[in-house]
Amino acid sequence: MRSLSAIAIVLAFVCAPSHAGAQLNDSDAAKAVVRCQKAVTKAERTFATTAFGDLKKCLDGLFSCAELKPGDDPCTLRAATTCDKQFIRSDQAAVKLRTTIAKSCGASAVPYATLRQADALGIDGLPATCAPVGVTTLESLDSYIDCVERLAVCHVGELVAAGAPRAADLLGSVGHALRDDFCPTPRPSSTTSRTPTPTRTPSATATATSTAPTATVTGTATPIPTLSPTPTPIETATSLTPTPTPSLTPLPTLTATPTVTATTTATPTPTATATPGLFNIVFVTSTL
Repeated sequence: MRSLSAIAIVLAFVCAPSHAGAQLNDSDAAKAVVRCQKAVTKAERTFATTAFGDLKKCLDGLFSCAELKPGDDPCTLRAATTCDKQFIRSDQAAVKLRTTIAKSCGASAVPYATLRQADALGIDGLPATCAPVGVTTLESLDSYIDCVERLAVCHVGELVAAGAPRAADLLGSVGHALRDDFCPTPRPSSTTSRTPTPTRTPSATATATSTAPTATVTGTATPIPTLSPTPTPIETATSLTPTPTPSLTPLPTLTATPTVTATTTATPTPTATATPGLFNIVFVTSTL
């Protein structure tokens, strides 16, 4: 927490503009602007240091009770009483901040119109800085002081939240808030959205049951022509009876027609049907 205290002190110099007495032609006005600038930065530093220390002391007591004596009501009650006192001190520091700025930057010291100029404090350049804490116009010194005070309060709360992540819950348990209602809600840190890696669905693999084609032989029988007997003329005894010459009958030719059929259990079954040829019988009726 001590390192955070140092940061809180440095924070006081961030809130105020840095145009004090830049190019004012009136030397008296320039000196007044310089005094105002110094008063603002000093008041911010004092307030930030006080507010941060008060929050630290409050949280130290609450955290010790939560860790070392959980459920100990007397311990929590003492810590809550300490917190009440510290918040009162912070409120008093805020009043002092406002009083200091009003005294050194008021109309009796320097006109507010002068402070608004770009070559003075440049207050007219702060609307974008003050709007997030609820100060939308800077038409008067009071509105400028509101902006300075609120920025300091909110920044101190952010520093404490960084050093004590449980601060909001611990303070809430005793009726206090880490951030005032006018403080903007911290933006959540950006996270990289990861696109889920698509899951590959295994595709079905076709398994061939049989890759070897099976040839089926089908026998085709060629019809055999039937020989018709030629009538034998009757001759005289001295002549021979001509004998018809048998003609050759062609045997059937088997034509194998392979049919490729992809199957798992087919067995090649050759089927051949052949019709045997008829042989002619010759009888000798006479000889020389």
